Amino acid sequence: GKAIIFTGDMEGRTHLYALDLAARTTTALTSGDWDVASESGTASVRVVRGTKQVFFVSTQKNPYERQVYRVPEGGGPVVQMTTLPGVHLPYVSPDGSKIAVIRSDDVTPRDLYVVDSTGAAAERRLTTSPPKEFVSYPWARPRYVTFKSHVDGTLLHGRLIEPPDLDRV
Repeated sequence: GKAIIFTGDMEGRTHLYALDLAARTTTALTSGDWDVASESGTASVRVVRGTKQVFFVSTQKNPYERQVYRVPEGGGPVVQMTTLPGVHLPYVSPDGSKIAVIRSDDVTPRDLYVVDSTGAAAERRLTTSPPKEFVSYPWARPRYVTFKSHVDGTLLHGRLIEPPDLDRV
């Protein structure tokens, strides 16, 4: 009841901010050349009262992934919670000790993982959804590219999916 934590695009990137209700001041909790994000739509942010930690998803590792991070609710160092490549959708336990994560990547369907919120260990896979036939199929692995717009120089990111028999000559 003392502050509101929200995401905002106040300096060109989407980051976490705290609005102190008594002082009516806003403080940036995160900053940098990355965004607080989500798998799609609104950013996933969870504040755990007991630990005074804010859990969120961002593009800090790289613009092609969505990893889970935590930061103290008053600001401070941002700590990466997940490490496997791909997109992570977190569900933080009520006491903040564990994070259930639905994870997928470009060639792997969603599965459930769990990670200790202290960051002491990597994600542990709990489910294996795809059948063996799916895993053995030679899926096209996308290639990620970054380039500047010829119009205004803005840095753009893209994902290319090429056929396996592409002749690059």
